[in-house]
Amino acid sequence: MKLRHFTLLFTMLLSMSSVTTFAHDFEAKNSDGVTIFYNFRNDKTELSVTFRGDLANSDHTKYTDRYTGHVAIPESVTYEGKAYPVTEIGYHSFNYCEGLTSVTIPTSVTHINKSAFIRCKGLTSIDIPSSVTEIEDGAFTQSGITSVVIPRSVTFVGDNTFVNCDNLAAITVAEDNPKYDSRDNCNAIIETETNKLVAGCKNSIIPNTVTSLGHNAFFSCKGLTSITIPVSVTSMGYNVFGNCNTLTSITIPGSVTSIGAWAMYGSDNLAVVHLIGNDALTIGENFLRDCDALTDVYYYKEKLPTIGDQAFYQIDLENVTLHVPAAAVNAFKAAEPWNGFKAVVPITEEDLTKVGAVATGLTTGETRFTLGGQRIAAPQKGVNIVKKGEKTVKVMEK
Repeated sequence: MKLRHFTLLFTMLLSMSSVTTFAHDFEAKNSDGVTIFYNFRNDKTELSVTFRGDLANSDHTKYTDRYTGHVAIPESVTYEGKAYPVTEIGYHSFNYCEGLTSVTIPTSVTHINKSAFIRCKGLTSIDIPSSVTEIEDGAFTQSGITSVVIPRSVTFVGDNTFVNCDNLAAITVAEDNPKYDSRDNCNAIIETETNKLVAGCKNSIIPNTVTSLGHNAFFSCKGLTSITIPVSVTSMGYNVFGNCNTLTSITIPGSVTSIGAWAMYGSDNLAVVHLIGNDALTIGENFLRDCDALTDVYYYKEKLPTIGDQAFYQIDLENVTLHVPAAAVNAFKAAEPWNGFKAVVPITEEDLTKVGAVATGLTTGETRFTLGGQRIAAPQKGVNIVKKGEKTVKVMEK
């Protein structure tokens, strides 16, 4: 079923629950009278906020006495006559606290641990102080936050940090952050040195300086209705657009040479996929698995790509048409998994027009043809006839 893989991912985020009892070292009331539970850390010199209540049989439904409403975490807590700084929001500390509406994080905190606010659906905003340096994997997974600002101090953002945050509409990175940026008001987190987009949201725009899309960058981004992948992108991580249930079509440019496993998995309404392709393209396993609405796949290169197992698993290919260059129709018909499609048909001139110059890797206003006059969607090995405006030239592509 299409939620199977998300369930697996979600289970992984919770996996340590089976060996962790969320035992606390002590509890103390804050200035509002709210009881907060703490564990010692760093040789009992600092404190970590931990889960309120007990873990019974690794079943989140049996957590008791959850944090609700507003919780103001103090900068320090006195215990047995000694003051300890609060430096961490601990692992699963607010796990499944669906009644939590707001949290004040003090400037003493430097670390937000894994799954700290997982499934806090009532939490719509969060102010991350400039003291925080690390936000671990899954910290805000399935939370209700609508916007987030990553301060200049943050030098690590883990995988799945904002996975399944259906309401997240704005992501901003502080301009003076040395590790990450949100260039061109893109509503995403980009690793500056590598130009890798590591986390996006439903309003993200991928800048044309990004070279890779990280693992789970848009996974389960249910408000994402369209996305343009620029020709600067050469690789896409696993699960990158998995479970994007409002995405109806996508074009993957010819610059992309690597597509990770499960890339489009479970995107229920994805009907049309344009793969511009190139001679080095490798597609991971379960590429379009469980994309039930799929009707058309377009591939614009004659050479068949390397593709992983179960790329079209749980799809009725009898309802899907594969469009490829005329010269490659027979090759695709004879090869698995392509021979399972209802029909393998030649790409038309109209198809080339629809996909556009940007997606094919051509510059705006540029059209390419073979020596025989056949229009091509992307540069091909050998002599290409390139027409731009009134100028026509021959180009040798290697």
